[in-house]
Formats: sequence, structure tokens, C-alpha cells
Amino acid sequence: ATIDFVGSEKGSGAYGISFHDNEYIVDDNYPQTEHGIHFIDLESHSGSQEHLQYIWIYNNKVVNPAIGIEIYVNSNSYGGTCYIDHIYIFNNTFEGQGVTNNSYSPVIHSNCEGDDHVYDTIEITNNTIVGGATDGRGIHFDHRGALSNLKIRNNIITGIASNPVS
Repeated sequence: ATIDFVGSEKGSGAYGISFHDNEYIVDDNYPQTEHGIHFIDLESHSGSQEHLQYIWIYNNKVVNPAIGIEIYVNSNSYGGTCYIDHIYIFNNTFEGQGVTNNSYSPVIHSNCEGDDHVYDTIEITNNTIVGGATDGRGIHFDHRGALSNLKIRNNIITGIASNPVS
């Protein structure tokens, strides 16, 4: 991952992480590797109490990533519950995502291991997503456990061969 956040819990401030007004440009797409280059990797591991809470990602320009934003949740390794809540992804531009050797490279991806997860208040709004090398998915949620208040609205998604939202 280019930027890898492992756990975020809001303290006394307004947010846990606010990541905005950045440009991430890769010259070209490349073959998928075991841990490809993502723009942002958000990780939660329950036993170590690394939850993902109160995260704002906005006003970024991302060109040619394998995956734009990965939300990786693992409750298998440590036991316990992973909490993923109050995540806001808005006003970003993603262009040309993908890899050259497979078609699985979503722009915004939630990936889970284990079954004990609580997702609440996730908003993905006003983003522009333009497909690239392999255009398998735009926004993809693979979640297990409780899910409430997921809002995906007002995004422009073009050039995605299948599953713009899945």
C-alpha cells in the first residue's frame, strides 16, 4: 500500500483520520502482485483493538492504482469484533484503475476475513470513477456481520466492464 493506516479510533477531536487534497499518480498499470500498490489501505484487526472509525477521505486525485481504497477487516487472527464506522469517502477522482493480469481490481473495496464485524455509517458520495486496464468493479463490499447505514450515492462511474457497484 502507498498509505497504510492500521486502526483509527476517534479521540477527543472531530475525526480519527482526515486525508484530503492529495494527488497519487502511477505512470502506468502493472501486473498484480501479492500486495499490490493501493492508494490507501485501511486495516482493522479486532484482537489488537484496531478499529476503523471516523475517517474522512476527500478531494483526492488518484490515477492508475491497482485498487484505490482498500478497507481490510480481519477478525479471524485475533478474535473479537471489528468496528468499521463513520467512514466518509467523497469528492475524489479515480482514473484508470486496474492491473494488467486479472480483472479483479475494484476502486473502492471492502474485504473481510472472519465473521464478527460491525459496519455502521459508511458514505461513498460524489466521486468520479473512470475504468482502466482491467475494469472489473467500481465499488465492491464483501462484508460479513452487521451492516447498517451504507450510503452510495451521486457517484459517476464509467468504463467499468461489469459490477459498477456490488
